Amino acid sequence: MQKNAAGAGAALPPITDGFLRYLGAVIKEAATRSLSNDLVVAGVSTSLLGGLIYALRYIVNKLKGGMYRSYLQSYITVEVSHSELYCAMAQWLVESGALDAATHYKALPKRAGVTDSDAMAAARGKGGGKGGGWGGRPQQVKKAYSLTPDGLDVSFLPMGKQETYMVRFEHRPIWITMWANEEIKGRWRVPGQNQDRITIQAFNWGVNGRDLIRRLLVHVQAKSLHASERTVDLWNPVRTAGDMEWEIVTKIAKRPARTVVLREGLMEDILGDVAKFIERESWYAARNIPHRRGYLLEGPPGCGKTSLIRAVASEFSLPLCCVPLQSQRVGEGGIEALLHRAPEGAIIYIEDIDCAEQGGVLSRAGGEPRPVQESEKRVTMSDILNAIDGLGAQTGRLLFLTTNHPERLDPALLRDGRVDRRFHLGPADRDMCYRVFQSIKGEGAKAEEAAARNFAEAVPEGCTIAQLQGFLVKHHELPSEELVLKVQDLVPTVAAQNGHAIEQTNGHTGTVEQEQ
Repeated sequence: MQKNAAGAGAALPPITDGFLRYLGAVIKEAATRSLSNDLVVAGVSTSLLGGLIYALRYIVNKLKGGMYRSYLQSYITVEVSHSELYCAMAQWLVESGALDAATHYKALPKRAGVTDSDAMAAARGKGGGKGGGWGGRPQQVKKAYSLTPDGLDVSFLPMGKQETYMVRFEHRPIWITMWANEEIKGRWRVPGQNQDRITIQAFNWGVNGRDLIRRLLVHVQAKSLHASERTVDLWNPVRTAGDMEWEIVTKIAKRPARTVVLREGLMEDILGDVAKFIERESWYAARNIPHRRGYLLEGPPGCGKTSLIRAVASEFSLPLCCVPLQSQRVGEGGIEALLHRAPEGAIIYIEDIDCAEQGGVLSRAGGEPRPVQESEKRVTMSDILNAIDGLGAQTGRLLFLTTNHPERLDPALLRDGRVDRRFHLGPADRDMCYRVFQSIKGEGAKAEEAAARNFAEAVPEGCTIAQLQGFLVKHHELPSEELVLKVQDLVPTVAAQNGHAIEQTNGHTGTVEQEQ
C-alpha cells in the first residue's frame, strides 16, 4: 500500500521544480486516467463526431449556396411587357418559326397563299379595311370572292397559357416564354394580343447574355421598323390586370398627304407647323416650355378631319393613339394616367371632344346630356384639361381634337397651350370638287379636264368630300357627261344631312383659322 502510494506520488514532480511543470504533469495524469474510463471515451467520441458532422453540413450548405448563385448567374432574364417592343417581339416569333414548336393549336380557315402571320392579323381586325392588321402589311394576294377548293387552306394558331420556345440567335440558344393573361384563360391566343408579357433567357457562361439579348431586341426592332415603313401603328387603350395600357390593335396603310382633298394650302400649313414643332424640341427645353402642341379640327362630318390626322401620322411615321371618350374603361382607368403611358412621340387623337362634359355625356347626334349613373365613370372636361395641360401631362406629343359642335366646347379648352391651332374644315369648294373628280374619274387624262370643270360647277353647294366621293364611287362607270347631270341628285341629300352643318359653318368662319 505504501509502495503504490509512493509510486503514484513519485509520478508527479515536486512543485518546487516549477509550477508549469507540475501543472503539465497533473493534466497528463488526469488525461491518462480519463482515457482508461469507457464513459469518458464515449462522450469525447460523440462530441468529436457531432462537431465533424456540423462542420460537414456547414461546408455542404456553403457549396450548395454557391452553386445555386452560380446557377442563377449562369442565366440572364429580360422581360418585355405591353409595348411597341413587345408587339415587335411577338411578330418576330411568328416569322422566325419559333411557334412551330407549340403542341396545342387552334385551327383557323384562310385563303391559299396567305401566311399564318397575315391570317392572325385578319382574325384580329381589318384596320378599317385598309392596310394590314397586327401582323403587318399583308402580302399582295389577289382577293378571290368566289373560292374554289384549290383556294382553301387552314392556319394553326398556338394555344395555351404558358409556352416556352427555344430559338437560336447568332448561333446561340435563347429561351422565350409567352405568358397569357389570366382573363383570357381558355381562349385561343393571338401573339401580341392576349399575352401579358414575354420573358427572354440566355446563357451567361462564356458570353455576355445581356448584350446578346440586347442585340436580339435591336434586331427585332429594326425588322419591325422596316416592316412598318408603309404602315402606321394604331393604338387603343386596353385593360390589363385592372389597369389601362396602350396596345397596337392594327396597322393601317400610310396615306400620302397629296391624296387628302382639302382647301388649298391647309395641308401644307399643318405639315409645316408639325415639322417645326418636332425640330424645335431643344428650343422648348432651353426656355422651360412644355414640348407639346394641340390642334382642333372642327366642321361637319365627312369633311376630312380623320383623313387629315392619318396623313400627318403617315408623313412623320408617328404612332396614332385613339382615345374613345365614350368608353367606360377610359374613365375608370383615368385619362391622365392613360395619356402619360402613351408611346413616345405619339399623336393623341380624341374624336368628338364635345362629348366630354361635366356631369353628363353628350351624344354625337347633339342630344341633351344624360345623367351619369353612379356605376359609370365617364371622362369629363375637367379630366381632359388635367390630362393635356396638368402637372403630370406628357410632353413630346401632338394632340389632335375633333368636333362637329364647336359651340359646345369649354372656353378653357381653347386657350393657348391646350389648343394652339384651330382649323375649320367645311364643305367642298369648286377646286376640291375638281380634284376629287380627277382622282376617281380622270386618271390624269387631259380629255377629262373639261368634264371635271363642268362637274365641279354642277356640284350643289354644301356637299362634303365624303358625299362627293361616295357619289363618284357609286356611279364611276357612267360617262362624264352623265355624271355632270346626275350630280344634281345630291341636292336633297345635301339639304337634309348638311343643312345644320352648313349653317353652323357660316356662323363660325370668323372664329377660327380658315383653310385658305
